[in-house]
Amino acid sequence: MPNTGSKIGGVLLIIASIGNFLAGIFNTDPVSNLPENMTINGQIHNAAAGLLAFMILATLFITFQFRKQEKLKTYKKSITLLTSILWGLEIILIAVMGIYLSETNGMITPETPIGWLGRIVIVFCAIWIWFSANYLQKSNLKN
Repeated sequence: MPNTGSKIGGVLLIIASIGNFLAGIFNTDPVSNLPENMTINGQIHNAAAGLLAFMILATLFITFQFRKQEKLKTYKKSITLLTSILWGLEIILIAVMGIYLSETNGMITPETPIGWLGRIVIVFCAIWIWFSANYLQKSNLKN
């Protein structure tokens, strides 16, 4: 996938990977901590976790390549379905967070399901990457 869209998608995946790595290394603060009392670890964790958005965006660039490039067209329906599911999960995550955060004046409480929904999105991102890499490998073996 040697064109501009592929390169943009690849760079976004690298940024998202760095974010996920940092979010995994630096522990988050307890939910009861006020924003002004956050530790450096908590601040890094939250900022790094925010980089997951680059993964979601990267899926668009890469999915477009599956639709555009002839040798990848065999897999375009599958990757488009996976991308649609991933985007659906992300929209649900944003909606649920918006609902819960609006009820608590923007404060994350122990009842805010941000952690589990976020983890589900991250796991599905990993599944999307595995399928994408698998399809790319299969398309390269055909040539």
